[in-house]
Amino acid sequence: MGFWEVLLVLLIAFIVVGPQKLPTIARELGKGIHWLQKSWSDFKVTAAREFDASEDNKNNSQWNKKKS
Repeated sequence: MGFWEVLLVLLIAFIVVGPQKLPTIARELGKGIHWLQKSWSDFKVTAAREFDASEDNKNNSQWNKKKS
């Protein structure tokens, strides 16, 4: 988003919400975005671990079949 788009969004938010509640809403929105980013990061780490574990099991089972 460019400068003018951000300015327009802030102006509309200021008109709709009002100056008293705008800081509270912005703070809560920031906390929500932070929570989503942390959750997405945790999900990616967990998915990568599970994928690596399944690849290890797959490779080990193929190795055991060749060995027998």
